[in-house]
Amino acid sequence: AALRRDGVTRRARSRRLPRMATAAAVALLVLGWVGYGWYSTPSYVQDVSTGAGEIRDLQLPDGSRISLNARSTLAVHFYRSRREVVLSQGEAFFEVAPAAERPFTVDAQRSRVTVVGTAFNVRNGPGEVLVKVLHGHVRVQPDRTEGTAPASLYAEQGLAVTTATATYRPISASADSIGGWRNGRLVFRRTPLDEVAQEVAQYLGHPVTLGQPGLKFLPVSGYAATDAPASFVEALPDLLPVRVTRTAQGGYRIDERPVTR
Repeated sequence: AALRRDGVTRRARSRRLPRMATAAAVALLVLGWVGYGWYSTPSYVQDVSTGAGEIRDLQLPDGSRISLNARSTLAVHFYRSRREVVLSQGEAFFEVAPAAERPFTVDAQRSRVTVVGTAFNVRNGPGEVLVKVLHGHVRVQPDRTEGTAPASLYAEQGLAVTTATATYRPISASADSIGGWRNGRLVFRRTPLDEVAQEVAQYLGHPVTLGQPGLKFLPVSGYAATDAPASFVEALPDLLPVRVTRTAQGGYRIDERPVTR
């Protein structure tokens, strides 16, 4: 009888062991999903858009600050191990609080800017992303989807990324020209005319186009008020060998000035 009872006991235990193992596996799976959800769920989310002539200043929970220019759209997602921003359109100036264990990234079209702590400006324009660093160090990846090698930028350095090809070129980035729009003034220091045209156009609300490819790299130096962009465009013939024509849509076309004999 004792042997039978032992046999029954052993069989009962043998049936309980798989059930206990299954329960333990389920518990581990649940804990894993809970941990993954906690890790992947943002602790802070903010979506912001600005209208014509509107500038917004954002104070983030980590101590970072963002100034968002007019006609811009931005989304912020903070996670336990990373801080992510997407600049869908327009322009923003970033002052990032240092946190080596939580990289701060800004995505604009195909490009990604990665920083730990610095101050820099990003403009997501038509077909081009421009990055200028006021101080600190950033890495710019021209095409994050293809895993292209990043380029490093330091204080008063800039980069223009052509989004269609993920190619890039250095651009001027004097300290007084970086984020000057926050104070209502655009500063140009031998800035290529195509970059000037794009920047002024966002304040006009209408395109400023170049009639000939040769005008693209003409250097422009001067100041423009963000509340009077048309005055600056119309004064370009005083600075460059160009003529400026108002279009029916409210924008401007810049052409080479005819050579007179």
